[in-house]
Amino acid sequence: MQRLVTAEYYKLWKNKGIYTIFALSCMPILFGLLVSLKLNGLTISEGAFDLISFPNNMWQFFIGTSLPIIILSYLSASLGRELKNGTLTYQLTRTVSRKKIIISKVLTILSFNLFYFILFFVVSFVTYILFIQGTVYSGVTQFDAVSRETILTSLLALVIQITFCLLSLLFSLKVSTIGLVSIVFVATSLLSMVSNIKSVSLYVPGSIFYAPHMIGDGRFLLVWVVQLTILMLLSVFTIFIVNHKFVKK
Repeated sequence: MQRLVTAEYYKLWKNKGIYTIFALSCMPILFGLLVSLKLNGLTISEGAFDLISFPNNMWQFFIGTSLPIIILSYLSASLGRELKNGTLTYQLTRTVSRKKIIISKVLTILSFNLFYFILFFVVSFVTYILFIQGTVYSGVTQFDAVSRETILTSLLALVIQITFCLLSLLFSLKVSTIGLVSIVFVATSLLSMVSNIKSVSLYVPGSIFYAPHMIGDGRFLLVWVVQLTILMLLSVFTIFIVNHKFVKK
């Protein structure tokens, strides 16, 4: 299994799309540099950021643009591409079970998303210390209820990203790469819009992230647990369907 996961990472490294992910991880540096220069066009309140809020705000902002989700979904759609170009045929002829191939791809998706999440936060922490701490935009770091909700929201955004990647693994069996990117873009846009509909927002997985203003006082943790459970169940169900469809091919 370790050999298969290593092979998956090698394929990722050879894909030029991975460089975009690394570039996005460095975007907090650019933002921090602009903040430190105190440009007139920036409308940022004094004390707006602290060591907790800055990394989380950066993460939520860039995930909200859908670009990281689209790129990671594209990278996760390797199963369909390899079936079409015959790459998997070689693996299967070497008596590698189809189940192990799926497990290796799922483990790669999970670990790479976690790696990107950690890398983004490390870069954001360093950016805050180098460019923002000590400026008028730096506030007092306090681990209070707001901070906890911010962290939980970021974690939910990570799970949303992983869920889209797993769904992309499934859709790649039937949809072309270009079609898949279009589906992910439309899906994230619709999710953002539906999250702002008051009558259904509480039941939309990810509405805490896309429309936090729709969550009433005192309901955050309950809604967060419910939405996290829905996303995890959807992810597990997706893995089951991918394995079922791939084994039958």
